[in-house]
Amino acid sequence: MPYLNVGSLRLYFEVEGTGHPILLLPPLSQGHIFLRPFAKGFAKKYTAISLDPIGHGLSDKPKDEKQYSYENLADHCYGLIQHMEINRHHILGMSWSGRIALTYALRHQEKARALVLIGSSGPKHQPASPPKTPADASDEERFVVETVWKTPYNVTKDLGKIQTPTLILIGDQDPRLEAARLIHANIPRSTLTIFKGLGHEIGAEICLKNVLGWLKELTE
Repeated sequence: MPYLNVGSLRLYFEVEGTGHPILLLPPLSQGHIFLRPFAKGFAKKYTAISLDPIGHGLSDKPKDEKQYSYENLADHCYGLIQHMEINRHHILGMSWSGRIALTYALRHQEKARALVLIGSSGPKHQPASPPKTPADASDEERFVVETVWKTPYNVTKDLGKIQTPTLILIGDQDPRLEAARLIHANIPRSTLTIFKGLGHEIGAEICLKNVLGWLKELTE
């Protein structure tokens, strides 16, 4: 099983396909299993790399809030890219992990060839009370959710620095729609696609069709 050691932490990742690499990041409380339908679709044309961030999937789950800063999570992605000796790559973030992808694009822009945000959380967050976790959630899952909601985040003023071509996919019923519009308005080379009648979960088939089409146009 492929693991990467970053300091004292161990991160799990999966690789499928060949071609230009695309790094896939899951929503909060999800992991590589959630990403597999996406990875399978991308693997037809790309090397799909699915990463479990710390606290997720088979990666380590430290109970240290400082480890879950977005800068730290983005640097873990960079560590994986360095480990795989990848020069440039696409990066895709979903929901919460859209913030990791945005942070990565700001901290390691020389690596990011294209940025994809699907139902992304907004570029700004103030500490708030977390939503109620499912009754069957583990102590580790509850800790991660609570930590995420405690962690402040604000890259609004920095979005204009992102020169990476960016695709933003969002449903018109998603509460994050205005955040998507804000991201689009501030990232110069961004494309916003809004799906009528859809909420936060868009679905792998629709996402793959739109992302693959956009990437094809981008690289031709």
